[in-house]
Amino acid sequence: MDDSYQLSKTGQMMGTPFYMPPEQMENAKNADYRSDIYAVGATMFHLLCGKPPYVEYAGDI
Repeated sequence: MDDSYQLSKTGQMMGTPFYMPPEQMENAKNADYRSDIYAVGATMFHLLCGKPPYVEYAGDI
């Protein structure tokens, strides 16, 4: 297999938008451990409330 094969490109945003902090959506290079903490909090919110956070602002899903 070719070693140059990559699943993503540098600077490409990857992730589920409902669980990504706004700073990461603006610039993927801003992702660090704080982004992971936000994602865990968003996941816990979804588990407790039955819907992702800020879904009312997302329009139709």
